Amino acid sequence: MSTNASIDETQTPSGDRASADEIAADTASLPSSKAQRRKRSKRSIALIVVSAIAVFGWVAFGVAASVASNTALELNAAQSANTELSGENDSLTSDLETVTESRDSYQDAASDVAKKEIELSTKEAALKTREDALVSAEKHIEESTLKDGYSYITGATMQPGTYETSSTSSRCYWSILKSGTNGSDIVDNDLGAQGVIRVTVNGGQDFTSHDCGAWRKIG
Repeated sequence: MSTNASIDETQTPSGDRASADEIAADTASLPSSKAQRRKRSKRSIALIVVSAIAVFGWVAFGVAASVASNTALELNAAQSANTELSGENDSLTSDLETVTESRDSYQDAASDVAKKEIELSTKEAALKTREDALVSAEKHIEESTLKDGYSYITGATMQPGTYETSSTSSRCYWSILKSGTNGSDIVDNDLGAQGVIRVTVNGGQDFTSHDCGAWRKIG
């Protein structure tokens, strides 16, 4: 084989020889194939980006929808809780009004009791005053009353003054004696008188009576 033949002709993989024109045509088509591959690569990248954006959009939409759903549920729960709290508040308000009315009623009752206690205290004080006056009067009467059948000495066991009795016995006997004479010096006496009897006993005198009743001091 000559040198020119080795340049102008080549051998194909199958062992056939290809012409120079075919080789040149194949060589000229290489840049065009690279450009097509670049275009396909760009389209693939664009599709990937669009797909990614779409996926991201759907994910974002799903997240937003989930958040919106959760928010709606939380809002419904909050509204339900608010309604429940509003009902409880109304119930508590009603209970407070009832307690307030009861308190006012108790206060009014306590005020009435306090007024009655004051009135009772006033009446008790007035009753105590009357009782004291009665006791004092009774004590005075007791101290100034001469019992029948006893002997009295003025200034010691009796007060001088005028005494009165109401006798119903015909055996009534009384006597006024000079003190210190052991009954031997009679100043005045009487026997058998009935009805109202009055005697005056002065200082330095004694007094005694029998069957005449009690003698009340009247002066």
